[in-house]
Amino acid sequence: MDSPTTEPITPAWLLARAVLLLGALVAANPIVLLVLTRSPLITTAIVLSAVLGLQALYRPVSRSPLLPYAVNFLVLGSVIVNAEYVLRTFLSHRVVPNIYQLEDGYYFNRPRLRLTFDDPEYRALYATNAQGLRIGETDDPERLIATADWVFLGDSFTQGAQVSFEALYSSVLYRFFPDRIIVNLGASGLGIGEELELYRNRGSPLKPSIVFLQLSPFNDFMNVEPRQVTISERLVTHSALFRTVIHSQRYQDPKDLPLGRWTEPFYPDRAANQRFNVFYRDTNISKERDLDLFKRYLHGLKESVQKAGARLVVVLIPSREQAIPSALSEVQAAFQIASSELDMLRPNRLLGELGREHGIEVIDLLDSFRKEGASAFFEWDEHLTPRGHALVADGIRRAVEGWSLPEPRVRTVRFEAERYPRISCGGTLLSYQAPVRGAMEIFTLDLSSQGTRQLTFDGEPKAHPMLSSDCDKLLYTRGEADRLRTDVVMVQLATGFTTVLTSGPQEFGAIPFLDRANRYVAFAEWRELEKPSQLTNPVIAVQDLESGHRKYVTEDRYESWRPAFSPDGGRLVFIAKPTGQFDLYVHDLVSGETRQLTATPYDEWDPSFSESGQTVVYAARKDGNWDLFTVDIQSGLEQRLTHSKGDEWDPVFAPDDRSVYFAGEFGAFAGIYELAVSR
Repeated sequence: MDSPTTEPITPAWLLARAVLLLGALVAANPIVLLVLTRSPLITTAIVLSAVLGLQALYRPVSRSPLLPYAVNFLVLGSVIVNAEYVLRTFLSHRVVPNIYQLEDGYYFNRPRLRLTFDDPEYRALYATNAQGLRIGETDDPERLIATADWVFLGDSFTQGAQVSFEALYSSVLYRFFPDRIIVNLGASGLGIGEELELYRNRGSPLKPSIVFLQLSPFNDFMNVEPRQVTISERLVTHSALFRTVIHSQRYQDPKDLPLGRWTEPFYPDRAANQRFNVFYRDTNISKERDLDLFKRYLHGLKESVQKAGARLVVVLIPSREQAIPSALSEVQAAFQIASSELDMLRPNRLLGELGREHGIEVIDLLDSFRKEGASAFFEWDEHLTPRGHALVADGIRRAVEGWSLPEPRVRTVRFEAERYPRISCGGTLLSYQAPVRGAMEIFTLDLSSQGTRQLTFDGEPKAHPMLSSDCDKLLYTRGEADRLRTDVVMVQLATGFTTVLTSGPQEFGAIPFLDRANRYVAFAEWRELEKPSQLTNPVIAVQDLESGHRKYVTEDRYESWRPAFSPDGGRLVFIAKPTGQFDLYVHDLVSGETRQLTATPYDEWDPSFSESGQTVVYAARKDGNWDLFTVDIQSGLEQRLTHSKGDEWDPVFAPDDRSVYFAGEFGAFAGIYELAVSR
């Protein structure tokens, strides 16, 4: 046998191979060339030249057995890269969206998503914040949630991709308990083992007091072992090409299914029912192993939640076949399953027994769904409709109220990140600000009819609105608050005539408050010094609207903000920071005397008088978040109104002093609320 011929390595040999490899890459990357040259003619010429060059070079240098494989590998890889590029750039409408990222073996939402899911049965916006938590259409994706009162774990029923954020059962539930921070950690396909890891990684750091685990017979009792992350799943997560190609094979269109809809855990063949169907009496080793694993994981989750000082509650949502007799009859007839072969209450009994054994509260929603019927589920998709989510929220509400937890003390007005409520127009209206297309505009709420009205439409940056008692004047702060370059503006509503009260040279102001007589305006004022170029501390200014005369209540040796007149106009309450934090002060406008109301190691903010003039309501950062307090002017006696994990601020007494309106932020929700107070 002849010995193999060894080709000498020469500069020409190296150059030929380099040209060959470069030519292969160029020939296989016409899209990249088109982007670089922006000329179809030049791109075609380069590709043809590369192909012809390959033909000429390939024969003289093809004696190496690895060279053809290397060239083929490069060409194939380049084709895949080009296909990925073309799909993402020119055919993006055909790309199957990827809403998940892999985290320690389970899927969770990608951050900053904004997708719309269109289906013959529904259309829903799917948006997430920077943490991957679902948010509403107008919510700020950069607003993070650091703590929670209640956390919900669950699969696609809790994720609720088929409905809007506002229709999710966790969002509907918030309307019953608006002083709770509720976080929804639902993600499609999660099993109880993955939900245990999700709680440890994402739920536990939020320090919730209650952890709700949503389960259903749809898929929670089969394939219980946590998934092993495969190369295929990683490709699905990262490659638009692979995800789009495999989607039609992995996920059937419900119209192509035997009954034209999803029927899990019911299957057409006996073996699959033995293996997966929790309702099917006949069983096998795999199903029993799944049920055993389910019990172990549920106990493990209970132990983890209890160790963190929280409470675990299981919410059991029935399957369509449990809730709708006709749906059960349909699958029995189509799959030839006799009634004697089924135990339709098996998962309910199992969870009841496990709940008693491990001390876990179980909220079984079967009766509620049976009364509702088909309207709780989409027909093909089989997930919950908005009505189904409302049923879940109502069932949880009734259970929670039976635990004798503190009653919700607030009532929301809207959920659009409104701020700075003020009683206006002689106590008939509430003025406030709310975002409209990215800009703050001014609205009013009629306290009798609860009707709202938008007053401004100009898109200018504005804040701290207040209407005069005769509804003739509108005051607000206008300008760039982050740069402290704002003015106090007054508008005559009848004529639109606008006056800038802080119109002096290098003069700025904010947070105006008009007295009941509509004559005096108090606000914080500061100036920019020429040498050196810096801002003075804000002081409390009081301006006479008739004479234009302005007097000052405080000095610029320290910061002073948030002035508010007493109902009789004789006093001002404000905050000042002569030491390390803001405290409350009261100034008598007749005597000129100023008295300190509070002296605490934490900040107070947003003071406002009661209608009687004897009490001041304010926000204070006592426990690391803002809560509401009152202080009696004469005795100095303080009373705490809220103890939530959220932030409550901007409080004002209602005209009858029996409640307080305020702005609040509770996780994904922010708006204006009302709190009843004892007098």
